[in-house]
Amino acid sequence: MKKAIKFAKFAAAAAAATTIFCFSTGCESSGSGGGSGGDEVSFSKLEFRYGGADYSGITNREGVTIKNLRVGANSWSFEFETDMTAWGYGDGHLERLCAFMKTRDGKWIGGQMHWQGNTKPHNDFHNVYHPGYIGFYDVFNHINNPCEIAFVLIDTKGKRRSNVIKSTWSWNESRRQ
Repeated sequence: MKKAIKFAKFAAAAAAATTIFCFSTGCESSGSGGGSGGDEVSFSKLEFRYGGADYSGITNREGVTIKNLRVGANSWSFEFETDMTAWGYGDGHLERLCAFMKTRDGKWIGGQMHWQGNTKPHNDFHNVYHPGYIGFYDVFNHINNPCEIAFVLIDTKGKRRSNVIKSTWSWNESRRQ
């Protein structure tokens, strides 16, 4: 019972932090952003081009469920329906957050964008905008503005994944400099 109360307090604090982060950074809701727990983009359509590794062979979708993706020009946030403790990891453990953008020709390209933990399901797009981050900067040559964007979490062993959620991203052209 104490663990349930502690988790409920943690979940409420995380939701409040996400809301404050979004208001302070211009993150806004657009698109469906998840909620059913299923894949909003077929995982088999995601092309792992950036971020240093290809996880396209993962077939095991279990445990972790993300929802309510909110995306602004410079930042993003989502919520956990089931967090990474379902994979047996504690709050301090980090997993791979992968982002994919729908290209002008209908492909979903992307890869690992960020190391994600249970306690901070929000951040900015610094790794995507940064020219030196394992090729991600090239994505802007292939996408419209705005574009569709999808997120998925991959466990550190590269064996399991979350569901795939999507939204619309109007990216900040001035940050590409």
